[in-house]
Amino acid sequence: VYGDTLADIDLPSNVYGKWEFVDSLSTPVGNVGKNTFNVQFTPVNTELKAVKDILNVYVSKMHLDFNFTKLQIDYDGLEHTPEYTLVNSKGEEVNDPAITVNYTGQKGKDVGTYFYAYTINSANYEGNAMGYFDIVANRVTITIADSSMNLGETVPNFTLVSSKEDLKPFTYYVEGVDPSVIPLLNIQISVPKINN
Repeated sequence: VYGDTLADIDLPSNVYGKWEFVDSLSTPVGNVGKNTFNVQFTPVNTELKAVKDILNVYVSKMHLDFNFTKLQIDYDGLEHTPEYTLVNSKGEEVNDPAITVNYTGQKGKDVGTYFYAYTINSANYEGNAMGYFDIVANRVTITIADSSMNLGETVPNFTLVSSKEDLKPFTYYVEGVDPSVIPLLNIQISVPKINN
């Protein structure tokens, strides 16, 4: 398999001697396809000569798994695809710049569930993944700013304002959200309540 070394190849041996690689065992087996290495048979009987030969090694693609780090994304008005890392059979992360990953699924923007499909397109690697990911509603905190108002009970995600006929105008802020995005968050305000 691509990424292996000569140490991962078992050469035969018997009572008459053993086969060994001429190159160092740390030598990579090479790219996918046919690769050639020099080997020699060393006999146990030192009066006999070593036999040299050529060994063809056929290398296959390394399979990589998609390790998804994020399949649930908070809505922010931008397009998203699932976030992932690529790992080999040992669970080690692989970051080879030669790897090309094709995405043929849907890009998520609005709140909802989207299909994703990834395929590795590479000379030395293979792997694919498909499934679904979610864009979920972003939970926001609304802060009321008006010193002339009497505020009532605060509950998760919105603030109740005390019921008054003479409720004065007020300003609200959404923590951590750009003001230009606020209209996209579907915040509904009514008097005398503020609803999320």
